[in-house]
Amino acid sequence: MYLLLTNSYKEFWLWAVQYPLSEWSNYPGYVALEITRKELFTFLILFSPLVFTAFKFKVFKQNHFFLLSIAFLLSAVITVYPRFSLFHFQPALAFLFITISIIFTYLNKKLRTIYLGYLIIITFLVIYLVPKNISGETRFYSLEEKVVIDKMLAEVKPNETIFLLGLNPSYYVFTNTVPPKLWSDNFGWYLEIPGVQKWVLSGFYNSLPEIIYRRVPSLGRWYDLGSYQPQEILRYMNDHYFLDGYLSDGIERWSKK
Repeated sequence: MYLLLTNSYKEFWLWAVQYPLSEWSNYPGYVALEITRKELFTFLILFSPLVFTAFKFKVFKQNHFFLLSIAFLLSAVITVYPRFSLFHFQPALAFLFITISIIFTYLNKKLRTIYLGYLIIITFLVIYLVPKNISGETRFYSLEEKVVIDKMLAEVKPNETIFLLGLNPSYYVFTNTVPPKLWSDNFGWYLEIPGVQKWVLSGFYNSLPEIIYRRVPSLGRWYDLGSYQPQEILRYMNDHYFLDGYLSDGIERWSKK
């Protein structure tokens, strides 16, 4: 109803249904399901507490919330596609913990003690296997990124139109700025769909960005994250903007000619 009232149902269908099913699998860098032995081992360890349902199989029949939690857990696991990583697995962790807690309530006192001890062991084991995923700075909001945000805030005005090429789109939010509409994130599986770059550039004609911030691409295959560059947008940028300096190491500032 919201999509119909806001006249955005067409865009929702395009980006959430049509493109994923018909276009994204054609992009060479989209699917990346390589999984290391350590990641697979960690994955199996995290799911191993579910085998305790064998001791109390009646939980399937007696607890409708358990079946619901399993349904949400399976759905969250599916969303790990198209690229496996423990970072993308985070939403599934919430439903995994809910499912484990329901199993715990159906165990007798002796099994609860064993189960709790097992959970403590695998918790420390997972922390040992993937310490970087447990500790460290918040992804996309690290100290380095906060420094970049502060520098942007010193250069742009609130609600000013800017364009980010290869940078996290969260910077729009943190700097209270907006991209030109129409807009797409800077991923190749979006921008390499025929016509999408022209579609994005049509927003430039309506609201030309004051500044373009571009992350210097890293070395790699043309479709790799960090090295991908949308050529039509890049040509437009070179025709209408000039390199005006650097915001920080690896981030260029382009101003209108």
